[in-house]
Amino acid sequence: MTEIHRARVTRREREILALIATGLSNVAIASVLSISLQTVRTHRKNAMRKLGLHNAAAITAHVILSGNNVRL
Repeated sequence: MTEIHRARVTRREREILALIATGLSNVAIASVLSISLQTVRTHRKNAMRKLGLHNAAAITAHVILSGNNVRL
């Protein structure tokens, strides 16, 4: 991913993608981050659109390859 694309994805979107890659559900992510389920869905949708990702497997591969890991 180029720096241009990285800049388009917000810090919160990257954080949510990393949590998805760990196997957490949207509900669990909302709980961990103390945000609403709808906010998680919106960030996930926006990040996936920006990066051209279509499913959780693609998110996981992207997170691993970009080194955007989150420790729980």
